[in-house]
Amino acid sequence: MSILEDLPVPARSFQSDGARTSSATVEAASLEALEEWMDVRFKEIERRLEFAERMASERHSWALEAIARLAEIGELKERVVRMEARQPR
Repeated sequence: MSILEDLPVPARSFQSDGARTSSATVEAASLEALEEWMDVRFKEIERRLEFAERMASERHSWALEAIARLAEIGELKERVVRMEARQPR
């Protein structure tokens, strides 16, 4: 396998040193642009996830409050039923 690795790649052997350098520069620039784009996308995704998490937390609080109100209503209903049972008609 090492013999094959030592053989030059035909496309590279025909390129001049300047062409190799400029293609490396272009590749580096495109990689930097890709990294910047990915950073922007990841930040947007993080922002959306944080918003979704805040909304989920608020909805959870609302649901707990609604359950507490329903429990209070249930207790009041039981008290009214007991009071009505005590009173003669």
